[in-house]
Amino acid sequence: MRRGRLAEARAEAWLVEQGLQVLGRRVRSADGELDLILLDAVGCLVFVEVRQRGDGARMAAVETLTQGKQERLRRAATAWLQAHPAHQERSCRCDVIVLGGSRVGTASVEWLQAVW
Repeated sequence: MRRGRLAEARAEAWLVEQGLQVLGRRVRSADGELDLILLDAVGCLVFVEVRQRGDGARMAAVETLTQGKQERLRRAATAWLQAHPAHQERSCRCDVIVLGGSRVGTASVEWLQAVW
């Protein structure tokens, strides 16, 4: 399994431990890919971008989320909502999970909520 998938699996397991319910993983559209789609305890739809940065990284993981990447994620989330009308009335947000450290299995987890 490649590193990105391992990071996404680690983030998913951690979010489930926090009480979120998984609705989708690695959801692709013409506009991009959504790493995780979850539902929180109050029924809010949460689109999650997973980032991992090694110990020697020059930039923080969240700094790698350019305006262009954020716009692609917004368009991908909109496409998912259009394809899933049962969820269109839910409030939603975009979160980022940052895994720190060089090993996915023991990485620290930082949950940035409602980033955009």
